Amino acid sequence: MRSIIKLALAIALNASILGCATYYQPVRFYDASSCEYRITSLRQDIHTCYGEAFPIEYAVLVAAQSDGQIFREQLKTLAGFDWENERAILITALADKANNDGYHTDVKTAQDVLAGRPFMIQLYSHEGDLLAESSELVDLHWIQSHQR
Repeated sequence: MRSIIKLALAIALNASILGCATYYQPVRFYDASSCEYRITSLRQDIHTCYGEAFPIEYAVLVAAQSDGQIFREQLKTLAGFDWENERAILITALADKANNDGYHTDVKTAQDVLAGRPFMIQLYSHEGDLLAESSELVDLHWIQSHQR
């Protein structure tokens, strides 16, 4: 058992040194009432928290070091998205201060997702599969074109 653990640690360390490691934990996020969700069990968690099923297919995570210009521009662009019709939700993640608006992550999760970058947007399936990501501003077409 110890040799398996040592091997796993060595692989993780080598991937980190080579710059190959990426954040792939089940992203946890919350709503304004502090109900907890996971990207990997999105539908079930929404059913548990709301007491009814919603046909959610996608989650869009917008992460930034602060709520600076690029973050505000991205949210402004996404404001025109018909989230309910597209069966999607928007999650915000700020890496340097607490955020309790709408669906949001905690600071540590935002820092892990960003991995030192100033901005990241990710599109997930309701099963938690990362479908697309960008470190630049995206438009609504980008989200729709990466949906399955």
